[in-house]
Amino acid sequence: MNNFYKNIKYIFIILNISILFSCGLEQGYILYSIDPTTIEPLSIQSGKTGFSYSGENSSIVAFTGFELYYKFFAADSEYSSRDTFMTNETYLTTKTTIESEISNTQSVLSQYGFRRVIRTDKPSLPLIPISNKTGSYDIVVDIITDATEGKIFVSGDENYDFIIRRNVQVNGEYLSFMNLTIGQDDFTQSGSYYYLCFVVMSYGVDEQLNSIYSSAVFLKPINVTSYIIP
Repeated sequence: MNNFYKNIKYIFIILNISILFSCGLEQGYILYSIDPTTIEPLSIQSGKTGFSYSGENSSIVAFTGFELYYKFFAADSEYSSRDTFMTNETYLTTKTTIESEISNTQSVLSQYGFRRVIRTDKPSLPLIPISNKTGSYDIVVDIITDATEGKIFVSGDENYDFIIRRNVQVNGEYLSFMNLTIGQDDFTQSGSYYYLCFVVMSYGVDEQLNSIYSSAVFLKPINVTSYIIP
């Protein structure tokens, strides 16, 4: 008889576990970051950077697009390429630490002084929406072609562009990436040369409507020294 009740208890436990899993418990999603080999091979002097997407998150239901963060770095030397820029100790240490994070990416970026890029026409996340998870896209961040405003250009399965701003407000307006003055909240470092670095993360929303992020990947930095307003 004792064995009978013991078996009944085990069956009850198994049934409860089955019910819990069938009732929609939060599912853990892991988003894939972009492939670093797809970073746009643009000159560090061009005022542009970017990356490509080719369906890396096609099987991830939660994936909705990409988030972009930025930070300005000061240096005493001028770098002509991404590789030589990465020998800058401060930048390299920051890059290595951030790219090694596989969780809490957003909070780690904030700790290192990175700020989310602002899109004034669409404040909701993600900054760069991707409608076709299985599609192919090229994303270019261009801060100089417009001369007054930075823009992101998306091409491939979808084609669109939009203005981006820095996450700093003056008189209620977010600042342009072309309006650079040393001493602004996000532009405090001092040096002979200045570089703008963007970090991209895949973004999604889980079943509980929580934001989830992939690990971060640094894009090619942009030399912004000539755009400084005295």
